[in-house]
Amino acid sequence: MGNASRHGYTGTSEYDAWRHMIQRCHNPNDISWKNYGGRGISVCERWRHSFDNFIEDIGPKPSFKHTLDRINNDGNYEPTNCRWATRQEQVANTRPNILRHCSQCGQEGHYISKCPEILSTEIREFKAKRKEMRLQRLVNRQYRDNLEELKKQERQSRLELDAILKQERLDAFRKKENL
Repeated sequence: MGNASRHGYTGTSEYDAWRHMIQRCHNPNDISWKNYGGRGISVCERWRHSFDNFIEDIGPKPSFKHTLDRINNDGNYEPTNCRWATRQEQVANTRPNILRHCSQCGQEGHYISKCPEILSTEIREFKAKRKEMRLQRLVNRQYRDNLEELKKQERQSRLELDAILKQERLDAFRKKENL
């Protein structure tokens, strides 16, 4: 396989991605071969025999969160069909998410997560939930404010009651002393 040590990539995630890409596409004994090589997906000659060419074409990973992704899942590993993508981007780009015909809107070949019909429904549900949460916060705030006011009134009433009781005890004591 290509000379990764020349650029200091040996043992890096970029090198591992390149190595695993070749294994899953060209080694029938690889555990993932049925989903790659078994489906006819291969690595272009430029990359298959040279890690240097691979890294020159695709560049280093932007962050540790990025992994190698094929833009067209039915296409080969080649410079025009590969990118570094986050897990979220890759999940949206899996075969089960790509529709041949969308039963929701009738359009062809878009991601389920991007279906305008589903998105508009999700947006409506999100807005309704957000409105419900705002109302709940308002009710909670009013309840808290009312509760604070009631507690304040209760403290004031206790102070007044304590003052009245204290005065009554003092009056009773003075009356007893005068007898």
